[in-house]
Amino acid sequence: MRLMFNNLAVGGGSTPPPTSTVLMFNEALTSLPSDWSQSGFTFSGSGASATGVGGMGTKIYYDVPFYTDPVELEATFTLDNANSVIAFGKDGWVRKNVNLNPPVYQRGAFFKVDFTSNQISFGIAESVTVEPTPISTSVLTIPHAQGDVFTIQIGRNTDILTASIYNNNNPSLVNQIVLDYAVASVPFWGSFWGHPAFWHLDGGVTVSNFKSTALINSSPKVAFFGDSITEGRHLVTEYPSPHSLGNRYGSKVIASNNGNGYMSPKGGTKAEQIKDEVNYMTPLVTPEYGVVMAGTNNRSFANDFYAPFDELCLTMNNLGIKVVACRIPPASSQNNINNMNSYIDQQLIDGNGRPEYKIFDVIAADVAVSLNGDKVTQNPLYYTFDNLHPNVLGHQAIYDEIAANNSYLIG
Repeated sequence: MRLMFNNLAVGGGSTPPPTSTVLMFNEALTSLPSDWSQSGFTFSGSGASATGVGGMGTKIYYDVPFYTDPVELEATFTLDNANSVIAFGKDGWVRKNVNLNPPVYQRGAFFKVDFTSNQISFGIAESVTVEPTPISTSVLTIPHAQGDVFTIQIGRNTDILTASIYNNNNPSLVNQIVLDYAVASVPFWGSFWGHPAFWHLDGGVTVSNFKSTALINSSPKVAFFGDSITEGRHLVTEYPSPHSLGNRYGSKVIASNNGNGYMSPKGGTKAEQIKDEVNYMTPLVTPEYGVVMAGTNNRSFANDFYAPFDELCLTMNNLGIKVVACRIPPASSQNNINNMNSYIDQQLIDGNGRPEYKIFDVIAADVAVSLNGDKVTQNPLYYTFDNLHPNVLGHQAIYDEIAANNSYLIG
């Protein structure tokens, strides 16, 4: 029963339901799978169990962060103690590009189910020790008793987050929280960053299965990878209406193809982390075109740009994906942006002297949002208050550039 499909066409920014889906992982938790970590759980033929008083540190999670949109997470668990409290979602992204101790976790998703107080809630997970303050709550009305088996789901589709739970004995009765960016009264619900996780907070549960499904076609036309520019930073929080990530240049391209594509950007990432996302996602879901915008967060560390950019180009080339690289838009401090853009241009011409790295095309995002198209001077009409991220008009300008000069991406 896929509850996310109930909300795929809701709101100002959402992707139409795909004609097929892609299973990203599906684990029966009778033992700890590879690429997984846990604390406080034990394993048996029934699954991963935890009892007693737990907390934010008592969790089992997939140790590979990914940022695919749209996507759904789902787990099946048994209520071993009727007075249990659990949570499900993503544990927040650990900033790899900043040397902080303790590490900073950001913008996870924390769907909490309290069987004792009969309440469900959603908060933004940003700590490994402190439970987040709920931004949305609702009453738990589904029947529940010791020994019952439940399915819990959480997912995002552009502007929309959906968190649901039902008793497998009566799956038609569902308790759900839905948050939609495009509705001005809905609070910011985070960015769905981090590792897929199941937390044991109190009582006793056994988690028998954990899976993730990308709600996208198995052979999409286009995929977008990048940092906070591609992700649409400030389009729904600090920037005025319209409040929708559907205004991102990538979302507009996907919409023109009737939803036949996906987004996998992550704010704050340098080329190294974007390369990791490309290496993880493209073998699972291989698009015809892979659009990459990388380098904005490398502008003070340009030497960290070239090798991972080469690797992500090679990864996609080896999979038969046509690589389309965006030139980096001008920033308030250009630093090494011009040099990186020259490297991107040369990658198109001859792979910087290595044919295996040659890319299919370049998107002139720098021309689109610069003053008079000079590539280096920001057009103030196209930027948010921070003089780094394009605003709604800036994303429209990049989309218009794609429609004019990279029209093969448009449906």
